[in-house]
Amino acid sequence: MSVAYLLPCPCGQSLRINVSQAGGVVTCDCGASVVVPRLRELRNLPEVESIEERPSAWGAAQGVLAIGAILAALLLAAAGWLNANEPPAPPQVDTAGYLKSVSVGVEGLSPAQSYDLWLQRYQPLASLGFVDDLQPQIDLAQQAIALHRTYRNVALIAAGLALAGGIVAGLMLRRSGVVKQVNHA
Repeated sequence: MSVAYLLPCPCGQSLRINVSQAGGVVTCDCGASVVVPRLRELRNLPEVESIEERPSAWGAAQGVLAIGAILAALLLAAAGWLNANEPPAPPQVDTAGYLKSVSVGVEGLSPAQSYDLWLQRYQPLASLGFVDDLQPQIDLAQQAIALHRTYRNVALIAAGLALAGGIVAGLMLRRSGVVKQVNHA
């Protein structure tokens, strides 16, 4: 509620003004321009009953829809970030290339060094196999990728639900009469 004042015009009519018009100029119906007193001088004018402010055109339905849209946008942004920052796929095992690089390095070793290297590294490979040695690392990388994709998919589903929920709630509020239509004449 805001307070209104009556400003007399030289023609005899009273013009309804409010505080925001203080220090300005208003035009009467007779065509005369009347200077509105400053804010301190408005107190001397006769006060009118309170003017009801126009209700906001932004209602509960629009608020619920806006919250749903903002939440959906944030979740879509999170899903995009998760998609862009997905861990890299585990490297493919190139047995032939690895064996070739090892054979080049082994050529410069003495027989005793070759035997020690075989005991430390290649005897377990001979019994377990080459792929089994790297399998735990590959499994961890694949689990990290799967978890990342799960988070991304959950964010996408939640974004869709937030948007749909906002739309449905906004429509329900509008239809239930909680949101009153405002006529601006």
